[in-house]
Amino acid sequence: MITFTGYASSKTLRLAWDRADRAARKNHHQRQKERQTPMTIQFQVGETYCARSICDYNTIFRFKVISRSAKRLTLKMYDDGKTAQRGIYLYEGVEQCKPLGTYSMCPVIRADKTT
Repeated sequence: MITFTGYASSKTLRLAWDRADRAARKNHHQRQKERQTPMTIQFQVGETYCARSICDYNTIFRFKVISRSAKRLTLKMYDDGKTAQRGIYLYEGVEQCKPLGTYSMCPVIRADKTT
C-alpha cells in the first residue's frame, strides 16, 4: 500500500503508482513460475520417430532410437541403416534432435511425435 503525506505533484504520484504496479506484476509472474512444474516429454528407446522434409513434403525421414543418455541419442536411419549419435535439446518441454546434423533446412524429430 502506498501512502503519501504532504504535497506531491500528479507526476510524482503517477510515477510512484507505476513503480508499485510494476513491482506487483513482477512478483505475480515470479509466483506463477514457481507454481509451474516442468513436464519434459522424452525420447524412448525402441520408438520410431519421423520428420518431413521442408523442401519436399512427400519425403519422410524415419529414425529409430537405439539407446540414449541424458544428453545424447543413438539413432538408426531406416533408409540406409546407418547409426549416428546426436545431441538432445529441450524446446517448450519437449526433447528434440537434429538427426542429420545442423543446417538450414535440416529435419528435426520431436519426442512427442512417434509413428
